[in-house]
Parts: sequence; C-alpha cells; structure tokens
Amino acid sequence: MHSILFALGVVPHLDDEPGIRAVFLMVLPHKNEFDDTVLIEAYDDIIRLASDRSLLNRLSRLHSYEQFFYFMENNFRPPER
Repeated sequence: MHSILFALGVVPHLDDEPGIRAVFLMVLPHKNEFDDTVLIEAYDDIIRLASDRSLLNRLSRLHSYEQFFYFMENNFRPPER
C-alpha cells in the first residue's frame, strides 16, 4: 500500500441529543511510503471538525458522498502552498 486510506462513518442525531456523531478511520502505509504533510493536514481537519459541535451536527445529517464532498468544500479550505 502506498497511499493513505480514509473512511468516515456518520451517526445521525438531533442537535441536542448526546452521542457519537462521526467515526474516523485511517489506514497508513509504512512511514517511508507517504508524505508526512498529508497526514498532518488530515489530522488538522479531523481535530478541527471534532472540536466544532456545529460542524459535527451538520456532518451527522449527511446521507451521501456528494453531500460530504460539498460539506468539506464549503467548510475546509485547501492548504496554501
């Protein structure tokens, strides 16, 4: 394996209902087979999302990959290089 694999599961909840809203799963290749900056950017996005209750509430209402794609596009800017 030469790339980072990422999966996300969402658990629907009402905004004020307690419980898990998202499950993040990452599979990493051997350390020498990927760029650390990609992993750091992914962790930064996960931490930002996990620490923002409003974003998590909106994420837990998504039903498709397309909705997730637009959610990420509208809430997370690509890193400037």
